[in-house]
This record gives sequence, structure tokens and C-alpha cells, in this order.
Amino acid sequence: MGLDGQGDFVLYHAVVDNVFRFGFKDYNHLGYWTLQSQENYLEGSLMTPYLGSHDTSRLISRLDSGGNNPDNKWAEQSLPQQPTSSSPYIKSKNAFSWLLTIPGLPVIYMGDEYGEYGGSDPDNRHSFRMYNELNSNEQELLHSIQELGMVRKNSNDLKNGSYRPVYSDGDLLVFARETSSSETLVMINSGDNTREVTLNKGIDIFYNSYLDVRNNLTFSSLDDSLTFSVDSNDFSVFTYNRQTVNVNESTDNDDNLTDISFNDENNISVPLVNETNDNVDNNEVEDSTPDLSLDGDSDTNQDESEESGTQEENIDTLTNDDGQESESFLLLRGLLFITFLSLLITFIYTRGR
Repeated sequence: MGLDGQGDFVLYHAVVDNVFRFGFKDYNHLGYWTLQSQENYLEGSLMTPYLGSHDTSRLISRLDSGGNNPDNKWAEQSLPQQPTSSSPYIKSKNAFSWLLTIPGLPVIYMGDEYGEYGGSDPDNRHSFRMYNELNSNEQELLHSIQELGMVRKNSNDLKNGSYRPVYSDGDLLVFARETSSSETLVMINSGDNTREVTLNKGIDIFYNSYLDVRNNLTFSSLDDSLTFSVDSNDFSVFTYNRQTVNVNESTDNDDNLTDISFNDENNISVPLVNETNDNVDNNEVEDSTPDLSLDGDSDTNQDESEESGTQEENIDTLTNDDGQESESFLLLRGLLFITFLSLLITFIYTRGR
């Protein structure tokens, strides 16, 4: 017997400082440890990857190379302050792009979504700040995390799919999240230039048509490859587009009959594909209903209907009569009770005198 899941401490210590903070390791290292996290736990385990917690200094302070030591926790030690540059917020966005698209149950320590600063415990427990108290860097980071959260929430692949590494180099990580009838491709770019990657069908990807989730753009190809792109210091998410039937692909699987399109961060549309013949006239459907009555029984059925109507009228009459008798009985019983009560009061009053 063992735990069904827990905080993924191994993954945290392997990547947060090495990759996102100091850059000692590149995105090849990030991809390696993400895969190790999937292969070294029991199947069905629900691990919780995280970037910060109540036991660690704040993520934004760890990513702020120009700030005070994030391990400090007392006032006399020069505590970390709010970053003055955009660099740690960009790094934080890249880190959350990874956290919210990999398998597991991602944990966000309250405040990290906008970049709350602070050292080690207890300095990592500042009061939560409202939106109008955030600066432009913090608001921009918050919007990115909100978008990532919506993308994950509305993607079955990202919530439940398996993890498959596709490509990685110094500042680019590409992986797929797959379910039985779909796949979602994730690209995370920590570099300063837009990146493009051409992927081969049947090896790297397995469909002909994909939807760019963030931009709601569909692109397809019947060639042997597709090219995907991601902006600098940004992420891209591409999901299999079920609205386009792929060549030589069966659509018998019900999972292939719906598609989620992200129109904005609050609304999604779910187009449905009808398996039935949409050209069938409603009148034809009505006329196709078989007549189960027999001609020889028509008179009998009519007599039974008339007899049934007579019985219903008799029942209504009895009900009305019974109702009138019940009302009379209740009235009489009420009068008798009042008379008895009056006599009882008179008797008690007379005895008392």
C-alpha cells in the first residue's frame, strides 16, 4: 500500500532552480525530467507538480537575479523586494506555461499567479493583493495564467492525456498530450526569437488538421508534415481539429464527433456532428410510423372509448357528491365541538364559584 499521489518534490528540485532560475540547465533538461516524472511513478498516481509553496521562497523572488537573496526570511537580512524589471515575470510565465500543460494536478501557491514577492517562510506569507494594487508586469502575468487555466480547463487532452515528448533544444520544448482519439501539441519557447518546427506525420504527429487554440485558427495539410510556430517567450497550443475529416481516418468513434473551439477566455463553442441524415423530411418521419390498429377492431375500440368516457363522468359525479357530504359532515362536527367546549367552560366556571 502507498500514496495515490503527492507533491512532486523531485520534479520541483530538478527544474525550478536549475532551469527557470539560474539557467544552469536548458529545456532539454526540462523535457528529460518531465518525462522521468511520468515514467517513475505508478500508473494512475496523481502527482501534484508545483513551482512554489508555503515551504519555499516566492517564485518571482527566486527568478529575480537582481534582487536580494530569496532565502532570507527576517527583516534584518534584507528581504526580497518587488522586482523592478520585467525579466522575472517573463520567466515566471514560461514556468507556468510548462506547469499548466504537463500531466498531474498542478498547484499554484496563492499569489504566485501575479508574482507576489517574498523570501523564505515566514516572509512568503504576505497579504494577498487585489488587482488594482498590481503593477503592469503583475497584471500581464496574471492574464497569462488565467488564459493558461482556461486552456487547460477546456482541454480533455491536457487534463487527462498521456505525455509524449516530441522535440526539445536549448530554449524550446515541444510535447504532446494524448487521449485515445485526440492529441494536443504544446510548444514553450523561452528564447528571444519566434521558433518554427516542422513535424512528421505518423512519427511526431498523427493528424492532418489542427486548431491553434489561442488564435482560433485552423490549418491542415495532406503532405507528410506540418509546421508549427511559437512566439518568443511564449507558448502555443494546437489541438486535433475534429471539424475536418482526415484522409483515411474513420469517424466511427463518438469522441471524434465534437470539437472545442476557444472563442475567448470565457466562452467556448462545441459544434456537434450529426450522424443521422439531416435531409430527412419531418413529414416522412411521421408517415413512416407504422399503424398498429386493426380495421376489424375499429368499432370495438370506439365502443370501449365511449364506455370509458361514461365511467369517467360517473367517477366525477361521485367525487362531487362525496365532496359535498364531506363538507357538511365537517361543519356539523365543528358545531358539536364548539357546543361541547362551551358547556365544559360553563361547568368549570360554575364549580369554581
